[in-house]
Amino acid sequence: MAKVLLGSLAGGLGGWLNAHMQTFTASIVPATTTITKRSLTCIATITTVYLGTWSLHAGAWASDKGPVSAPSQGHSSSTSGSAQSASASQGTSAPERGRTRTRRGEVFSDIYVGAAVTTDATVTLDGILQEESLLCGAECSSTKSPVGGLRVGWFAGRFPWLGVSGDFSVFIQSWGIQNPYEVNVIPISALLMFRAPLVRSPEHPNGRAQPYLAIGPSLVFSTAKLATGLAATGTARVDSDTSIDPGLDARVGIRLIASSWISVILEYRATYFTPAWQIQGRRVATSVWTNHYIIGLGIHY
Repeated sequence: MAKVLLGSLAGGLGGWLNAHMQTFTASIVPATTTITKRSLTCIATITTVYLGTWSLHAGAWASDKGPVSAPSQGHSSSTSGSAQSASASQGTSAPERGRTRTRRGEVFSDIYVGAAVTTDATVTLDGILQEESLLCGAECSSTKSPVGGLRVGWFAGRFPWLGVSGDFSVFIQSWGIQNPYEVNVIPISALLMFRAPLVRSPEHPNGRAQPYLAIGPSLVFSTAKLATGLAATGTARVDSDTSIDPGLDARVGIRLIASSWISVILEYRATYFTPAWQIQGRRVATSVWTNHYIIGLGIHY
């Protein structure tokens, strides 16, 4: 029953987020409405999947607790002793859970949203450096869009300051002025993580505040679309190409533990890659440095 109720709640909340995000994007500047709507739709989809996973975990946890049966009157003395022992075990359950989690390591997952800010860079066409830069020449130095992602990781039991994680995220941006490129970017990263325990207690042996650092390689899938011509004159044309490139992913942040299984993360992230697309028969190459400002929710298993 817990799985069904929590699954329905997650599905309803995901649908609510998707509907309201689409309503929100309808009020954004027309030139960026389609791009922002797609970004927020991706984030809403990620949120729905994550909440569904959380509901299954919570339902399994609730079912593992099992039913509580009422004691019979014929065994009052024995049940009284059982109640006392149960009460004692409940009184030490939180520290025990903390010690057990420390011994076997800590598995966690994060969902996050935020803003992706790409800085300007030079562009080459068929190996020739262009006067106009990546984004929009001298008229701006960065472009912004929403970003959303998922991360799953594990901190070692023997070395609780050391961990590893895998990360998936997506953001969609518009580059250029006269012939804007719409660029979809999906970095998939493998991260080595380091954390420091602050505000430690028996219930939270790894600290209630955990500053952390993460760095690692990423595989970046980027698709560039270039629209030219006019639909009214029948000359409209859209060219696109996908590039798969190695990249770098670096992060610094802090995790604030709200309970034994819930946390909040605040994070700065930097990603870098050098894509090359074949657009309209020409090779378009550049370098992409993006700053991410992130807030997220973590679940600890």
